Formats: sequence, structure tokens, C-alpha cells
Amino acid sequence: MKEWGKTFLNALLSTLPVVVIIAILHFTNVTSLSVAGGTLNGQGVPLFAIGAVFLFVGIALFSIGTDNAMSKIGRHVGASMTAHKNLIGLIVIVFLLGVFVTIAEPDLAVLSNRLFNNDVVMYYVFIGLVGLGVGVFLVIGVLRILFQKSLKVWLLAFYALLFALAILVDESFIPVAFDSGGVTTGPVTVPFIIALGVGIATSRGGKSSNADSFGLTAFCSIGPLIVVMIYGLASKQLETQYIMDPIPSAYERFLHAFLLCCRNVGIAMAPVIIFFFIYNAVVIHLPKKEILKIIVGLIYTFIGLVVFLTGVEGGFTPIADYIGQTLVDKQDLIFILYLVAALIGLVVVLCEPAVQVLGKQVEVISDGMIKKRSMMIALSIGIGIAVALAVVRVIYKFSIFYYLVPGYILALALTFVVPDIYVGVAFDSGGVASGPMTSAFILPFTLGVGHKFYEINKETLASEMSEGTFLAKQAFGTVALVAMMPLIVIQLLGLNASLMQHRSMVAARKRVMDENDNQIINFGA
Repeated sequence: MKEWGKTFLNALLSTLPVVVIIAILHFTNVTSLSVAGGTLNGQGVPLFAIGAVFLFVGIALFSIGTDNAMSKIGRHVGASMTAHKNLIGLIVIVFLLGVFVTIAEPDLAVLSNRLFNNDVVMYYVFIGLVGLGVGVFLVIGVLRILFQKSLKVWLLAFYALLFALAILVDESFIPVAFDSGGVTTGPVTVPFIIALGVGIATSRGGKSSNADSFGLTAFCSIGPLIVVMIYGLASKQLETQYIMDPIPSAYERFLHAFLLCCRNVGIAMAPVIIFFFIYNAVVIHLPKKEILKIIVGLIYTFIGLVVFLTGVEGGFTPIADYIGQTLVDKQDLIFILYLVAALIGLVVVLCEPAVQVLGKQVEVISDGMIKKRSMMIALSIGIGIAVALAVVRVIYKFSIFYYLVPGYILALALTFVVPDIYVGVAFDSGGVASGPMTSAFILPFTLGVGHKFYEINKETLASEMSEGTFLAKQAFGTVALVAMMPLIVIQLLGLNASLMQHRSMVAARKRVMDENDNQIINFGA
């Protein structure tokens, strides 16, 4: 019960900041949620209140569930696949796992729905392409761990390929491609993928096993980027639609969101669960007691994720869109838009379920060298900056390359001066930070900003591009920035830790030398 209490307290502390910011915006009338009309239709306050409770309870139950289910499944599967030393079988199994869990990832469904709302064929083609990319690169990531290849060299090679492709495709595909890489590593896949890497690296052994435990999520984020870029080479300019229907009542909104989330989460978890029980019956043969614990953990994971996503989709998505539109309307107070964007990014990452999972696992695997608290602070600062930069890009209408090129050059350069474990954690954090709160809260916020900005400046912008093209080029890409900033800030955290360790070693050597000198002097006396 003590652990439960601690988990619920952590969940409360994680959700409280975003709740406080929205409450302040409402009560100061910056964006009053109780105003009748508009997309909220006067239902803002009940949407906000119910959504906040769902968010808190969902994160707590999800955390309990992943500790006892998804993480254990990943470790058992990873360790057993390495032990059997069947390389061809391992490649096939890992590829299928990557495809299945990605196709069913709720975050990817949210992004695809926002891109191709009325085009069912493109909706599934896009999901299938992303799933293929994750499957291939999950295999590459696992082979890297098995053959103990340098993470930084492989990352450099694949990002070089990625930016080479980016030069060739239409600019409207760039933000969407980078967004797809961010959303693939969501709350269902991340605990499993991280634990899979831990299981493989641990069973393989060796001095670098702790550092090699990380980086698998990073590879799963690169795959979709490259596949979507290749698809973009054969396609024309990408357009998207802005759709945010008025809300008739909070009850109807949450009921619809709950039923949708039950279906999506059920579909998302089914492939991993089915695979595990078949694999266990054929290969692992875990004791019944352990299987029972995993089943109970899976139930908690399902309930927690459904409750969490219902709160996000039912309450926070329309509110985020409304806040974005309202702040753009206040043209004389545009600095408030940037400030609110930064604050939203600062606190929203704390609500990401998978970030909590990564933070715990990082602290354990690094033997306390990387503290969860310092990692969360670094992520919050980085993502606050990322969301503010995303809004600046919408207002000033410049290419996302102005952020991505220098950002990734810096991130890749840092890989050569920080310890390997920080490199893996940083690139994993990029995928993990861009979870359901990013795709269902931050992205709607920037889409709301983009929609309203286009509406206000329609006479000027309509001659240049349609609203769909404007949103694809300027409003999408927010997830990409959220996924990029952790690569920089976590590695800077690692660089600072290395410098501090170096200074302490220099000081220790100096003390030893001084003590030896004193002993020599005393002996001579």
C-alpha cells in the first residue's frame, strides 16, 4: 500500500502543474473556459475538471500496471531471444513485434486522423508505412546491441541519410515525417521496447551492457522518418484539414472518448499480449505465479491507459485548441501566447506516462548516476522551449529546417563528448517525451494557433497557399521539436555531470599529492 500511495502522489504532482496553468488562464480571463459559444460551447469548465481527474487516476494506474506487466514482458522476451541464439528467428520476431505494436499505437492513430480525417485509405497507408519503418529499425537496433556496435556512429549515419532525403522531398512532408517519428514511441510501446533492450543487453553481458540498454527507442523513432520521406519522394504536396467540431455536452464528449479509447487501447495492447502468451507457452515457460502477476499488471495498464487517454481526448484536446485560438486573437498581447506555449511545454511532459516509466528505469539501470528528478527538470525546460519555438514558427511562417538542422547538428556533435549512457538516454527521451499529451494536447494547441492565424490573415495567405498546406508546413512539426529538444538537454546534462566528475577527480588527485608532499616534508624534519 505504501508503494501505491507513492505512485498516486507522484501522479498528482505530475498533473498538478498543467491543471494550475489552465486554471490560471481561466480565472484571469485570458482564455475563459466558461464563455458560451465557440468550439467549447460553454462546456469548458466541466471538460477541464473531469479531464484533470481522469488524467491523475490514469497516470497512477498505468504506472502500477507497466511495472508489473509491460516491463516484465519486455525483459523476459529480450533475455530469452538472446539465450536461444537463433539469429534468423530473432530478426523475424523482432520485426513483427515492431510492426504490430506500432500499427496499434494510439498516438499514431491520433496523428494519422488529424492528417487524413476523411481519407480512410491514406489513414491506413500512413499507419502501415510507419509500422514498417519501426519494424525494420527495431531489428537494426537489436542487432546493434547484440554485436556491440557504437550507438553514436549508427545514429550519425542514419541522420545523415535522413537529412539527405529531406532535401529532396516537398517541404510539406518534413514536419509530418518528423512528427511520425515522435508519436510511434507511445505509452504502449515504450515500456516494452525499453525493457526489451534491457533484457537483450543484460543477457548478452559485457562491460557496456548498461549503456547498450538504451538507444532502442531512438532507432524506432528514426525508421518512420525515413519511410515517410521515401513515400514523400513519390508524392505531391501534402495537405491536411482542420476539424474541431463544437461540443454539445461534456457527458457526450467523454462517453464518445471513453468508447473510442477502450477500442484503441484494446487493439494497441492485443498484439503484444497475444504474442507474449504464445511465446511463453512455446519458449519461456514462466511459473504460473509470475504469469498471474503479469495478467493483473496488464489489467491495470489497460484501465490506466483508457482512463488517461479519455481525460486527454475528452477534456484536454478541445481546451488546448480553444486556448491556442483565443491567444492568437489577442494580437496586442502576442507575447502572452509565447509565454503560455512555453509554460504548457514545461508542465505537459510531466504528465506523459512513458516519461515516468523511462525516468524510473534510467535511475535503476544507471545505478543512480542519472537521477530521475534532474532528468525530468531537463526535459521540462527543453520541451517548454520547443513548444514556444513551434508557435514562433507558425506566426513568422519560416521553414522547420531552421530549427532541425542546427538542432540535430548540435545533438549529434554532443554524442562524441558525453558518456555513451547519456547518448542512449537522450535519444530514447526524444521519442518518449512526444507521447499522448503531445499529440492530443500540444499539437491541437499549435493547430488552433495555426487555424486562427490563417483565418485572421486569410487575404494575404490565401494567395500563397491553402489552409491545409499552411497547417502541414507550419503547425505540424511541433511533435518533431518536442522530440528533438531532449536530445540536446539530456546530453548537456551528461556533459555537465562528466565535467563535475572530472573536476572532482582533479581535486582528489591534488589532495593526494598535497598529503604526500606533507608526509615527505615531515619525514625530512
